Amino acid sequence: MLVYCRIEYIPVAAYSYVFPVLNEFWPFFFQEFKAELDKFISWHIFCLDVKVFDTDWNRIPSSDFVNIQPGDTVRFTVGGSTTGGSITKARFTINGQLRAEVVGKRPGADEYYDEYTIPQSATGFTVEAQVFHSTLGWF
Repeated sequence: MLVYCRIEYIPVAAYSYVFPVLNEFWPFFFQEFKAELDKFISWHIFCLDVKVFDTDWNRIPSSDFVNIQPGDTVRFTVGGSTTGGSITKARFTINGQLRAEVVGKRPGADEYYDEYTIPQSATGFTVEAQVFHSTLGWF
């Protein structure tokens, strides 16, 4: 199973060799640029890994994915983390099909879940998950 989870905040890295003229000034420039950028983007938002559970909330390890059969019902979960604002919902794309937004959480965890029945025609599946930040939108 391939799992994709989009991470929106990516720190800017200083590669002074790209701008040889700036070698001497790059650390100062980068420090000033990052300080200005942080005035506008002060939150770090992460979409955490997707997990798979059965309907009794037993986690299914990746080594057991081969035992999932068409007709089985599984629950995909995803969580998010942010240093500002809040994560309020999630959505999953399974085999290229965007599913409805979910607000239900796994008991005892800060992970949103989507219950999914494996179709009879399935030979495998790809899952992508996004979380919704209350101010900045989907990640």
